[in-house]
This record gives sequence, C-alpha cells and structure tokens, in this order.
Amino acid sequence: MLRIHFANRFESLSSQLVSALRPPLRESLGQDDLASIWQEDVVVVPSAGVQRRLTLDMADALGICTQVHFTYLAQWLWSLMAQHLSGVAAQSPLDHGPLSWRVWRCLQDKGWVAQHPRLQSYLAHADPLMQLELAEQVAQVLEAYATYRPLWGERWQRGELVLEPGQDPQHDEAWQADLWRQLSAQIGLGVGRGSEHPVRTFSRLLNERSRSADRFEHLPPRVHLFALPSVPALHLEVLQALSDWMDVEIYAINPCQEYWFDVVNTRRLAWLATRRPATDLAHLEVGHPLLSGWGQATQAHMSLLVQACGDQVVDDAHFVDPVAGHSVPTLLAQLQSSILNLVAPQAWDFQWALKDRSLEVHVCHSLVRELEVLHDRLIGLFSESKGLQLSDVAVMLPDLAAAAPWIEAVFGTCPPERHIPYTITGLGRTQVNPYAQVLMDLLDFLPSRWTAHDLMALAQKEPVARRFGWSNEDLDLIRSWLQDTGTHWGLDAQHRQQLGLPADPRHSIQSGLERLFLGWALPQDSTSGLTDSGPWPLAHVQASQARTLGAWWAFVHTLAKIREQIRVPLVASAWPALLQEALTQVTHHPASELEAWNEVGQALSAMGQEFRTASSSADGATLPLELPLDLVTHRLKQCLDDTARGGVPHGTVTFTSLSSLRNLPFKVVCILQLNDGVFPSTPAAPEFDLLSRAPQAGDRQHRWEQRNLFLDALLSARQTLHLSYTGRHVRDNTELPPSVLVSELMELLETSLARSQTTSWPQAGDANNLQNIRQNIRQLIRERLRVEHPLQSFSEAAFSPQQADPRVQSFRGEFATALNLARSPCAAPAFFV
Repeated sequence: MLRIHFANRFESLSSQLVSALRPPLRESLGQDDLASIWQEDVVVVPSAGVQRRLTLDMADALGICTQVHFTYLAQWLWSLMAQHLSGVAAQSPLDHGPLSWRVWRCLQDKGWVAQHPRLQSYLAHADPLMQLELAEQVAQVLEAYATYRPLWGERWQRGELVLEPGQDPQHDEAWQADLWRQLSAQIGLGVGRGSEHPVRTFSRLLNERSRSADRFEHLPPRVHLFALPSVPALHLEVLQALSDWMDVEIYAINPCQEYWFDVVNTRRLAWLATRRPATDLAHLEVGHPLLSGWGQATQAHMSLLVQACGDQVVDDAHFVDPVAGHSVPTLLAQLQSSILNLVAPQAWDFQWALKDRSLEVHVCHSLVRELEVLHDRLIGLFSESKGLQLSDVAVMLPDLAAAAPWIEAVFGTCPPERHIPYTITGLGRTQVNPYAQVLMDLLDFLPSRWTAHDLMALAQKEPVARRFGWSNEDLDLIRSWLQDTGTHWGLDAQHRQQLGLPADPRHSIQSGLERLFLGWALPQDSTSGLTDSGPWPLAHVQASQARTLGAWWAFVHTLAKIREQIRVPLVASAWPALLQEALTQVTHHPASELEAWNEVGQALSAMGQEFRTASSSADGATLPLELPLDLVTHRLKQCLDDTARGGVPHGTVTFTSLSSLRNLPFKVVCILQLNDGVFPSTPAAPEFDLLSRAPQAGDRQHRWEQRNLFLDALLSARQTLHLSYTGRHVRDNTELPPSVLVSELMELLETSLARSQTTSWPQAGDANNLQNIRQNIRQLIRERLRVEHPLQSFSEAAFSPQQADPRVQSFRGEFATALNLARSPCAAPAFFV
C-alpha cells in the first residue's frame, strides 16, 4: 500500500510519523509479532537537519529514539537492489565521486579523445587539474542522465542517438554516448541485463514477482519517506513497485490545501496565450502569485508524485491554517494563510495592526551592517517575548562560507551583557576543523617554494605546536633565528634545482639550520679561521636552547621526508594512508579533540573507498589509476567540505545556509544577503548538458529550486520573518536593488494592502484623485515594510529619543555613552589651566 500524508506544516507530519513509529503495547502483540519489535523502521530523510529534528521529536514523544534507521533515498534503493540483483555492487557505480575518476581516466586516452573534435577542443589547453574539473562536470551530467533519462543510456548502448540534429548543433551527444558505452563496460551496467538500467530492472522484477506471487525476501515491512523536496520519476517507479510488497508512507509538505497543480505564473500564462487557443487555457489560472511564481519545483514534485502513484494513492491530509485561533492575526500569518487557501490578491482583506512587525525588510549598507542590525533586532525580540528561546531563531544566508568571518566579528565580539549564543552550522570541515586546516595547509606548502613565512605559519598551528612541544616564546625565538641566519626560501640547493632554479644553497632553510647547529656546537671564539666557503656559525645560540633547536630540526626533517614521498604521482589507493600518516607525524590530538581528528580520518577513508571503486572493473580486474598531489588535494578538499553533511540546529541561534534546514519550522526566520545577483544566483550549466536541450516535467532546475527555497523559508517562519539586503552603496549612498524575490514580495504586499484599505471607499468622484490617494497609501505601506538603517552603527539616529523611526534604535550602550559625552560640555583638563 502506498499512502501520501499531506500537510502544510512540519510539526503535523512529524507527529504523524511519531504516531506511526510508536511501538504497540506488549499486551496487544501475539507471539508471532514480538519479533517485529526488534526490527528497525526505515525513515528516508532529505538532510541531516531533518534527521536531527525527527530524532528529537521522537525522543520527546517516546522517551527514546531507537530502532530507527535514517537514510537517503538513492542510497536505500541501491542497497535494496544490491541485495536482490546479481552483479550489482553495494555502492552505486554512478555516484559522482568514483564516476569522476573513471571519466578522468578516459580523458587521458588521447587516441579516443582525438576521435571527438568537440571534446578535444575542451581539452586543448587543459592542465591535469582542469581535466579533472571537466571530468567532474561530465560525471555530474551523466549521473543526472541516469536518474532523469534512464532510457538514454539504454539507447546509447545500442548505438542509437536520442536527440534530433537540430537539438544538438555542437554534436555533444556523440562523444557523450561513446563515453557512456566505455563507462558501462567498466562498471557492468549491462551485464546480465542487456542495456537496461538496474533501477528499471529492479522495478520490472518487483512487478513480475507480484503477479506470480513469488515472495521477495529481506524487504522491510514499511518505509517512511519524510519531507523530500523532490523525487525523480525513476525512483517513483520503484516506489510504486515496492508498494505491492510493503507499506510506502510518503510524508509531503504541501503549502496549499487546494488543487493547485494547474496554476501558472503571469509570465507563463502570457507566453502560453500567444501560442495556444483560448480554449486550451481555460483550466489554467494564476491563483496566488507567490505560489505560482516561487513554488514551481514543489508543484512539479507534487504533481508527479500523485500521477506516478496512480490508483494506489491514499490521501491523508492534515492542514493547519496559520490564522486559526488568533483574534488579530499578524501580516505574516495572513500571507501564509492566503497561500494555504489559494486566495488571489484581489480577494485579500488583510488587517495590519499598528505594532505588527512580523514581516519587515531591512535596508543596510553592507553585510556587516546587516549583521549588526540583526543583533539589535534579536535583542529586542528576546526582551519583548519571554517565551522565545535561542533555538527558535534561524538565520539563513545564501553564501554562508563567505559570511562566516563577519558573523564571528559581529556576534563573537559582543560584551557579556549583549552576547547572544550562536552556532554556524553547515560550514566545510576545512573552515572549522583544525586538523583539516593543517592537512590542507600542509598539502599546499609541500610543493611550494618553502618560504620562511609559510613555514612559520604552518609551525604556529596549534596541533603542530602541540606535536613538537614549543611555546609562544619558542616560536618567537625560532622567528628571530630565521631573521638572524638570513633564511628566506627553499629547503636546500637540490630543492631549488627541482624548481628549475640555480642550485644555490645560500639563504635556504637547510643552510640556516647548519648555521644554528654550528653556533650551538662551536665555542664562541672558533669563528676566526672560517672562510666564506661554508656556512658561518650563528653566535649567541645558548646551550639551554638545544631542545627548541632540536624540535625545529625535527619539524623541518619531517616535512622534507613527507615531501619526498609525495613528489611523484602514486597509485590512488596509496594516497589516503600516506596522508593519514603525514598528518599523524606533524600533529598531536588530545582526547578532547578526538571527534575533529576522526572527521579527517573519515574523509580520508571515504576518499580511499572512492579510489578503490574507481579502480575496479566489472570483470574484477584492477584499472590503473595514478594521481599527482594536486589532484588528490583537490578531491580531498571536496570530501572534507562535503555539502551532503548539511547543517543541524544546536540549541542556540543557528546560522546556516538556505538549503541546510529547509522546511524546518522556527519562530523567527531571518534571511540576509538578499542582494540583486546574490540570490537567486544564476550559475551557468555546462554547455554540453543535454538535459537543457530536451527538458521534461520533473527535471530539477536551479532557478526553480532557489525560488522554492525562499518560499519554504517564508512558510517555515511561525512568528517573525526578518529580511535584509545591502540596499545602499557604502561610498556614495546610492540605492542598490534587492533580490528580485524581495521586489516581488514588496510589490505584491504594497498593491494588495493598498487595495484592501480603499476597497470600502466610494468609487464615485475623481478617479485621478483616488489613484493619487492609493499611491500615497502605497508609499506609507512601503515605509512600514522597509526599514532604512544609517551607514554606521554609532550613528546618532540609532540613539536619539527624537528619532522618528524607533525600529533603527540600537542596544549598544558604549556608543550611547560616547554620544552623550560628546553632547555634554567638557571641562578643560587640569594641566591646561
């Protein structure tokens, strides 16, 4: 049985899932049912944040969260296929990581590349790293083909083409089809099944055995799919086939309780009107502009979900109106209710209370000012609402990695009386893990020129200093040694020669060490007979400094030994162990940092498994894969910064990306960096991507996804939605446009609120006068929605009691004190009298 649970709120779906997972009473179980208590329930989630929230909800309701196996849809389906189909590996060979290396290996075959001029033009001036980046793009495209166009691979393996000549003017399909055939032979996609995709084979096998009553073993009794933002049609086909053997429970967040699968935005409707007769457009409507304009990805997902499930669908809907139970609902709640009930703006009758600040757009001069304004806004919210907890606030940014240092600068430097506990979640390990940072710095340093500055920067890393046992005073002493010995760059003469430069040992690190050791070993008066032919001993190296000198030599010697090991390309499978050993030799981790250490080990282990998969073939043979250091470093950084980890709430004010905590509810949702061109972003798809040339319903489109993210964030706010963007130039105060999504939201609210305010007015009289009145009302509404902030946080406008707009006032007491002192008359100092 397949059952779909619709709800517009995460909490409703979560309570339904908890009820479904609640174990039955022991008295109600028969002897044969007792074994089912110990069987894990499978819950498919879209992100780590949703998994964390469900775990906490289950623990709150049941006292403990146990016997629940959280997984992701593609991984779970492939694990089922590996159990029931012969010749299918436990891990999908079409995963992006291993597939990238297989593609890269094919690109190294110059004879094969020469057969495809289009591909050869891409590689004409590419170095190895550029070749790997191209291979990663090709692997992403091929993985998308396998998921969204499984029939393409089957036809390519039969030697056919799928696009018409007019759809492929650059002839990109020819080399991709040839590449697909090569990869299929390596990974064995067609072994034993002709050219059929394994997922389709599994679906066909499920349907055939269902009709023949031949039992399937090792299938779980049920699976729960929770809040997935999209499900490819290929996976829906498998779920439909699995529903004959098990209960498939789909929990879908549906923003609208009405039938809205036919609504289109105004631009789409105008485009269709020029190409189709009016009778074909009779069933189409705009409905709610935000839903039709921003929710196209969810609309396509819901429509495909219902259509693909066919007659088996059992609809179980639980919708909650945000305005229910409120005598005076907020503007945000009324907006969410209009989306839920598919109310067109012409029918809106919004009531906007005077002190309602549930939805505001803040205009600042920079990201730093946005964060400073946000800090003051949160202090005000916490002081006004006693029931508001730190965990009820989520701050979302389109580019979290770039904003992280500024978040630390603003929120991490506040005095104790204004400090707000916060967490930045979802950042890459190379930004927050000290051992990942050391490893990446080490891999960047070893093939470099070994400048004294970079060497000291690596030595000052805390895990490195802990390993070699030097203090800050020791590091100051070493720095003075480098200056006194004239150490500039290069390990030794041989190192410089390997870099293509003259083999001159002077001012190298090794020469500096020799001067230090001679100065420590020789007497003070032993330099009279020395000449310029050898290193000159450094005077004043005391015997008490021998331990520091020995640690410095050990550090340089360790780096030199590691450098010799990584200078030449190595077999891919040897790299993870070598890098793990290198990190062990240069760092020391205490028990308190074991988790951070293990994170790096897990990334290296995952990269090693990826290399082993990429080096294997369907017939059991090992394919050669030798990699230089720069390619391994590139891939290791990707493994450490894997976006699949996502972010999870930590019980404080959570800073995260827009996608990490998607659909999770918070009382206060703040979205920053809503600048024009920043969000929604418009990344260019690879020009050889064939999906864009033959689009179909259900395809993932980046433009739709980003708009839907903003809609989901708007709907996940329960009390307050705080939006901000850089709307003024920091130098000349010229106005800068916001994100197109903010403009659309503002335009919609201004028009609708102005209309609702003047609907009851008599329409007789001067039409121009009525239009002017509506324009004035729109201006007043715009001023209430938009909050213009001064350039500086210490501006007098933020502390003046006479300030017309109290929403820009600040809680920074030190600035208020300084401004009061500036206003008060100051007596001359006594020494001037």
